[in-house]
Order: sequence, then structure tokens, then C-alpha cells
Amino acid sequence: MTDYKQGGTPWNAYLSKIKTVVIGNDVTSIGTYAFYGCDSLTGMTSASGETIAVTTGAPQAKDGSAQSKLTKIGAYAFGGCSSLTAISIPDSVTSIAEGTFKDCSSLTSVALPDTVTTIGTAAFDSCSSLTAISIPESVTTIAEGTFKDCSSLTSVAIPEGVKTIGNAAFEGCDSLTTISIPDSVTSIGENVFSEDSIPDIYCGEGSYAETWADKKEYTTIVVPPIVTQDILVLPADMTRLADDAFTGCAAQRVVIPAGTKSIGSGVFAGSTKLTQIRILASDVTIAEDAFSGLDADALYFWAPIGSDTVSRLRALGYTVIEE
Repeated sequence: MTDYKQGGTPWNAYLSKIKTVVIGNDVTSIGTYAFYGCDSLTGMTSASGETIAVTTGAPQAKDGSAQSKLTKIGAYAFGGCSSLTAISIPDSVTSIAEGTFKDCSSLTSVALPDTVTTIGTAAFDSCSSLTAISIPESVTTIAEGTFKDCSSLTSVAIPEGVKTIGNAAFEGCDSLTTISIPDSVTSIGENVFSEDSIPDIYCGEGSYAETWADKKEYTTIVVPPIVTQDILVLPADMTRLADDAFTGCAAQRVVIPAGTKSIGSGVFAGSTKLTQIRILASDVTIAEDAFSGLDADALYFWAPIGSDTVSRLRALGYTVIEE
């Protein structure tokens, strides 16, 4: 498909009337500004009728990825498509270009394949309904303003392998409460967060991210857990587990230190292997949905004998072994 200038597509006069786009099976690229401003667009399918890139609900199991020859989606190709609610990118695509989904204000769900290595400048800028994003482990750079003004985004886990976080990458993400920055990051730009809305930063002791945060005088620096095989041991100086802090944790067992004062909402959401949690703290407040999404029947807790922690866990309906 040809690259276009803004407002230069042959269908420019009909932008607000376009609801579905059919892409030929042999199409390898979607041009720059191809569907920019199609504010009624809700889906894109292949010529054979399979959804290949954009859907109005959760990404479908058969999304056409295996059949798709699409390798490139141009800059601002879907910018301003304010009716899109979900995106599933075929695994033939390796990069998300500048502003590709900028101003997709109804977008709540994004599925990026592991083949994606770069996410361009302002790629998801002002996707104000986006609540979560899973960044593929193949990504090495989060460019300038990538998630700027994603005001509903609540937590982000940056995968090991990312080296650079660009200027204003998360500026205006006023709902962002936690972010994990791996040891692989060696460069962080300016104004990454809004100064009046700094999230809890999870980073490695002695890492570049910790040094950077200290210089910025960000007060909440939480050292990440130590994972030894299937055991996740939280640092002894940790006093609070923030909301969504360890979403998707792969450990089977967790040890929470004695100095912990509070455990927030959804701390271990999606941690499907987790079956044993040892809480060494005697008086810790626990959000009602702290362990939501876990199999309560297969989950066992250990806590100090006669402690308030035991009482609170049992009040939430969990099996507790006193020690």
C-alpha cells in the first residue's frame, strides 16, 4: 500500500463513514496516514474474512496471523481512529511506527507479538482508555512519548532487554501507580513521568534506574524481589506491596518480609503458578482483592501465630497455617 500525507488518501472525503477495512491477503504494508482520522472504524479483516489486525473486542483466537503477509504498518496509519477498542498485531510485524495508534481514545486492549522489536515515537500517545500494556521481551527501546497521556494506564512492567526509555514516555499517565524498570535499562530521558504523578518504581539495587530515581529525588524506590528457582523472596526492607506490583509472577512460593505494613490490590494477579505465600509480618493490612485471580482452594498461607495477619487472611476466606 502506498504511503500518504495527512489528508491525502483517495478516500479522505469518506473518513467518518468507514467502519470496516478489508485488506487483501497479499498486502505487505499499510501506508503512512492510510486510515488516519477514520473515527468510525471498528475493524479490519483480510479478503477471506479473517480478522488480522484490529478488532472491536478482545483479540480473537484466530486472528489470521499465520496467513498474514503484513510486515509494516506505517506512521499514523490508525491515528485518530477513536472507535477502535482493541488491537491484535500479526506476528509478521516487527515494528510499531511513529504515532501508529495516536489518539485512539477508545482503545482498551493491545496485543503485541514477540516479533516486535521497536515501538515508535508517540505510538500510543493519548490512548486515554488504555489500562494495561504488555511490552514484548523483544523490544529494546521505548521511544519518546510512546505512552504519553495514556491517562487510564495503571501499571507497566518493562521487560528485561529494554535499554532506553525516551523523553516523556509516560508523561501524563496520571493513573500510573507502579512501573518495573529492569537492570538492562541504561538510558532514561527527561520528563518520563508527570512531576505531580510519580509511580512507585521497582528496580534493581545498584541499577541505573535506581541511581536515576535517586537523583530525581523520587522517594519511593522499591527493590525488586530475588527469585531463586521457584521461590520469590521480597527484600527485608520492603514495607509496602503496591497495587499490581507483581502481576504475572512466575514463582510458586513467595516470602513477604516482617516489616511489611500493607498489601495492595491485585498484587499477584495472573500469577497462576503461585500456591504458597509466607507472610512474616504480624500486623499487615491486606486489600480485599490483594490475591484476586488466584485459585483460593489451592492457595496456602503461613503467618505468625495469633497475629492480626492470621485473622485478616481468614476473614478473607483463605487457609492459614500458623507458625
